Amino acid sequence: MNSNGQRVWQVSLGGTDEDDNLEFMIPTRDGGLLLAGGSNSGIGGTKTVPNLGQEDMWIVKLAPDALNTPPVLRSTDQSTAFLRTNGFRFTLSGVSHADYVIERSLDCVAWLPLTTNRLGSNEMCFVDPSATNLNAASYRARVVP
Repeated sequence: MNSNGQRVWQVSLGGTDEDDNLEFMIPTRDGGLLLAGGSNSGIGGTKTVPNLGQEDMWIVKLAPDALNTPPVLRSTDQSTAFLRTNGFRFTLSGVSHADYVIERSLDCVAWLPLTTNRLGSNEMCFVDPSATNLNAASYRARVVP
């Protein structure tokens, strides 16, 4: 669901019998979900193996495919006065709940970490306060392994 409570995605997991249940739902570091439960269903629905006894344990991981998409850094509109007073302002776009490191380089050879953050949403604004008195710098972002 989105922040307005509207459904944006839905999936039905399990067999065709009514004896499947979800016991645990745990958020994963990459923004996905780990689902664990039990199933008495045979082959059918999204279950591809027969029941192997009483209640079979079933674990499913749902993760955003977007983690394969590289993060994007964009400079935001800023005045020269803002830049000289506060530093360089830019926006990181990526996958929510993933960890990113933003790095700065003056020569595109040696990169120094500026900050490491977990995105709470798909986008976050950053300011490099040390950029007020530096020469032009390059910035990059990458997912923290």
